[in-house]
Amino acid sequence: MSTSDAAGRVAAAVVGVAVRVLRRALAAPSASAAAPLWAKAGEQVMKDAVIVPRTTRDVVLFAGAKVHNLIYNPLAQSYNVTQLWVSHQ
Repeated sequence: MSTSDAAGRVAAAVVGVAVRVLRRALAAPSASAAAPLWAKAGEQVMKDAVIVPRTTRDVVLFAGAKVHNLIYNPLAQSYNVTQLWVSHQ
């Protein structure tokens, strides 16, 4: 068995867990009965998700003491200028 075959089988098994829970949620008799299954499926998907960093953390940003509500946007590697405000004092 090649490495890619083994990886494919592992991926299929992992996805299978979430799919089985999703099918049970879809077949639940009511929304209240399905809610914990949806939550479990969401947790499983996030636990199994592969995260690939798209930015670097080697960005140095400066801001003065009068600048407030600085929200860093990792995709732009800068502050979100639509959310900041500047005080007069």
